[in-house]
Amino acid sequence: MASLVKRSSGRSGFIFSIKNTSLKAMGDEVAAIEETISALTASQDNIIVKEWVPQLKIFEHPKTKVFITHCGGNGVTEANYFGISMLGFPQVFEQRAVCGKQMGMGVAEVALPSDSDDQVFEKLTRLMQPEVQQLADLRRREMEFEELRGNGYVNSWANYGARFGFKHLVDPTNDYNTIQRLDYDICLMLLLPVFMLGRYLYKALKP
Repeated sequence: MASLVKRSSGRSGFIFSIKNTSLKAMGDEVAAIEETISALTASQDNIIVKEWVPQLKIFEHPKTKVFITHCGGNGVTEANYFGISMLGFPQVFEQRAVCGKQMGMGVAEVALPSDSDDQVFEKLTRLMQPEVQQLADLRRREMEFEELRGNGYVNSWANYGARFGFKHLVDPTNDYNTIQRLDYDICLMLLLPVFMLGRYLYKALKP
């Protein structure tokens, strides 16, 4: 991350959300990470580090181009909704699967542990190219269409109910009594021949 910030100085800005709880989970590496963050914020004018940021507000901003993410489902969905491409750093299997799906759409790149700083920076630069941004915007429009289509379904059912009511769509078994609902009458009819046959055999075989 430090390399990305330094290489992008004067061209791109970075906003990082780093929770204290996340830092504490780093164990012995906390001091080194905090030192790196302090050095970056002191020497670079293109970075903001906060414990919490209004992510959706940032996604809404027209200058937001790339979301650096661990590829959690919620964040990826929000990035898709706002047409933001993604640089993924997945940690567990399901996050790798989510990132792979986004790569298949052409709106994400994954930073591999084996990647050099140059390779990660190249992937970040590629995500800001017009062709990738167009694919991200296409994904945004697809999600808008899905949302409108869902709203259309709700509106059509509401109009239908207002005109015709929903009584004829109610499950008729709601009016059944307990015997009918639990099929006791059918069970009785099925057991009756068995009982009659058993009674006949008992009498026939009785000495």
